[in-house]
Amino acid sequence: MMSPIKLSLTEYRVYIVVLQSEVMCRQLNPLDSGAVPNLVQKGLIEVYMNNVSPYRVRKTNSSARNNPFFPRLF
Repeated sequence: MMSPIKLSLTEYRVYIVVLQSEVMCRQLNPLDSGAVPNLVQKGLIEVYMNNVSPYRVRKTNSSARNNPFFPRLF
């Protein structure tokens, strides 16, 4: 039989918020956001990235400024 998972008060509070609906990290209180990695490690929640807008693309290391074939103005 599995033993119950022990949660701190902050972890429990964040877990209840996440159970109610999907939450963006910035919607959490900065003090409560520290509980997210612990909840992920315990396997209670999952973190994923989702593009908010189809027209906005996140910059990566292969962006245009790092591309040697991109024209640069000096």
